[in-house]
Amino acid sequence: MRLQEYAAFLSPVYQVSNAFSLGFTLKSVWQNFNIPNTLMIAPNYEETEIGTFTDSIIKDVHFDVNLSATFKLTNALQLGVNLMNLAGTKLYNDAFVPGQTEKPMQNQRSLGLGLVYKWQRFNVGADLLLTEDEFYDAAIGVNYVPFNNALISAGFAVKQMSYSLAFRIKNFRIAYINDNDFLVNERRESKLSGFFNGQIYGGFIFDLN
Repeated sequence: MRLQEYAAFLSPVYQVSNAFSLGFTLKSVWQNFNIPNTLMIAPNYEETEIGTFTDSIIKDVHFDVNLSATFKLTNALQLGVNLMNLAGTKLYNDAFVPGQTEKPMQNQRSLGLGLVYKWQRFNVGADLLLTEDEFYDAAIGVNYVPFNNALISAGFAVKQMSYSLAFRIKNFRIAYINDNDFLVNERRESKLSGFFNGQIYGGFIFDLN
């Protein structure tokens, strides 16, 4: 009924050489949601029927680690690999009734592979995400620097069929994102085209070197 999920990451990176880097991520993940227990409706002869509802709060905290590496195959081509949630964290992936013996859980252990090609001010990349059981999704992204302090970028997720377009100028970024209802349950849809079913997001970005 109410779901809250949070994650905190600490990710140091060590550059082994000009072509090879290693990364380590320590993460903490929280889940907080409630499930219904009982709903009792009793007649109230003075007014209308009244109901009593009870629920249970489920709280879960996990700690896990990621290992990652990047390798420059050439000056223009870079390969990356990410081994995620090596401790095998499992999170609830659906609601359940009180007393249910087999609760719906999703193992978060997964493998990510990525490849980036850089040419002058133009970058194009693709990544692949695999879980223990199946192919999760693949994404393709491009970005272009038209002039200093500006960035135009676009991305597309193959399985989810979501896409984004963004423009950044210095510290301000504005983006049009269509997540294909992945995060939003209800919203008004465009009558002209499904392309306009996304939303506009804006924000500020500060790079710390």
